[in-house]
Amino acid sequence: TKKKYKNVCSMQIRNAPHYGHEAIFNFLIKKFDYVILNPIFGIKKKNDLSNKYISEALKFIEKKYKKIKFYPVTSNFYYAGPREALHHMNLREMLGFSHFYVGRDHAGAENLYAPEKAVKTVKKYSKKFKIKSITSGGGYFCTNCNDYVIKKECRHRSLIDISGTKFRSCLRDRKIYTHADKHLQKKLFNLK
Repeated sequence: TKKKYKNVCSMQIRNAPHYGHEAIFNFLIKKFDYVILNPIFGIKKKNDLSNKYISEALKFIEKKYKKIKFYPVTSNFYYAGPREALHHMNLREMLGFSHFYVGRDHAGAENLYAPEKAVKTVKKYSKKFKIKSITSGGGYFCTNCNDYVIKKECRHRSLIDISGTKFRSCLRDRKIYTHADKHLQKKLFNLK
């Protein structure tokens, strides 16, 4: 992929993507020729989705978006928020990427880290890396626009945060989550 496209961004994702993630994908697709989704596949905490679920979800996204590819990275996952964001940047730099997306709650768990802490940490140490970090305000649902948007790129304040925790819970209970692709959810419901 890298030989064919010069302007490529890598993105860590540990969940099945909801529409907030898709707002981020669209944000990145506007800036880059290609977006590579490469989740960490390794030991996870108890309530995280299995690698199989993530694989199926990201294969679905690959088909939905022509400029997105899915390639997992095998490594340990530490849920270390800001420090792990630096580790993830280093991994992607060693893999040869020039850009890496860092999310607002990157590698966080159970609200242990302040929102935006990973973004601030990555910006603080950016000169220690060759790879460039890309950030955004995160994906939300705007009730005024009636659409999924990137925070701060939409002028409205009526934004609804989309919960990955709630989405995972809905997937486990086989209930449709409003803020995620219904076709993706039905595909995941069929997995054992």
